[in-house]
Amino acid sequence: MTDERNHVLCSAVETYIRFGKLEEAMATIDLISNSSWKNFALIDLAKAYVNIDSNKAIQILGRVNRNDDLYKELKIKVYALFDLEKAQEICNQIRAPDYKIKALFTISKVLKKTDLQAATQMWETILTLTVHLNNVYQPYLNILKITREMAELNPSQAKAFLENKLAPLTRRQLFEGVLQDQRRASRFSISHLKYLIAAYSRIDPVETETWLKECNGRIASGHHSRALMELKDSL
Repeated sequence: MTDERNHVLCSAVETYIRFGKLEEAMATIDLISNSSWKNFALIDLAKAYVNIDSNKAIQILGRVNRNDDLYKELKIKVYALFDLEKAQEICNQIRAPDYKIKALFTISKVLKKTDLQAATQMWETILTLTVHLNNVYQPYLNILKITREMAELNPSQAKAFLENKLAPLTRRQLFEGVLQDQRRASRFSISHLKYLIAAYSRIDPVETETWLKECNGRIASGHHSRALMELKDSL
């Protein structure tokens, strides 16, 4: 019953935040007995306060009673909205490569708008850290994520970056490798597809759409439909 009650309380907090009833959300959080769930709820509430009262957001984050890398990375998602210096300070404390990569992505998305060179350095750091992860596919995914971020500002630079990082592959081989590989789990294929389409649709949406039409019937129908949906969402 305790877990069920905590679940109901967490759902109530989400609803209160969605409708801007932040004081009610805070009162409800105080009723949550599960420490982890309470911490997650506090971070969500702090994020909601950022544009209203940043000092209140900081105060709420101070109530999070754990400081391992997971919670540092989540706090960065809040601080990055109003205090990049603090976000970077916390990021420097993270040791686990996977959480540090997530933190760097969060900061770079904001930083790229004012200092693209600094953001680019963060992206290179991400690619360096990626080699320490156990997931052999993660370097590929991170290249695509970075390309997507670059493409929002400079499609030509993004195209050059992607083709340089993936020099051994032609563009057609890249698409075919992602969309036709039936040996891997669907979650892996879908993740690659999402970032590949999102990146290329910003670089050259016409070519992306043309290629998908050409390969219709040669790739799994589910993957093809999802690819078209991703392309539509990116346009």
